[in-house]
Amino acid sequence: MSSYVSASTTARKRRSSTLTVAASIGSLGALLGVVWGILLLAGGKGLIRPPVEAYTKQNAGDLVSSGLLSIDDAVDAAYQTFQSRADMFLVLGVLGLITAFLVVKAKGWARIVLCVLALGIVGLAGDDLTDLSPGSLKALDAVMMICMVAAVVCQWLPGSNAAVRGRKATR
Repeated sequence: MSSYVSASTTARKRRSSTLTVAASIGSLGALLGVVWGILLLAGGKGLIRPPVEAYTKQNAGDLVSSGLLSIDDAVDAAYQTFQSRADMFLVLGVLGLITAFLVVKAKGWARIVLCVLALGIVGLAGDDLTDLSPGSLKALDAVMMICMVAAVVCQWLPGSNAAVRGRKATR
């Protein structure tokens, strides 16, 4: 029994603060992805209508005034894209939260999975930053990107590597 307690204590001592920071920042970025998806799905077409309407009037005002294009059609078309993006943010965000929990447990494979999820979240957020989304969603995109890049960097720092190696050595 005492060898189990000492091994458990040793594993806890090896937990890296950089892994904890990486997991915390990664969790924040993933949680923001979930919030992004929920905001869009809850706000619906009303959330994206103002920027789409402004863009349509500015760039296709002749088509709108002639009746060939309606604002509602433009909003419907844009919402399909945003709804797909919201679904992807929800899935990536939930998987990111789970993976960040495993990263703090010094699971080496979880760091790789978090990198892949971070790449997906950063890609989606970057695409959204260049799109017609509302300012609130763009702010979430920017913070998400920063969090996910910081999490990836932190989880591969020397202290994190040592913690993962230490965990492997105790197995």
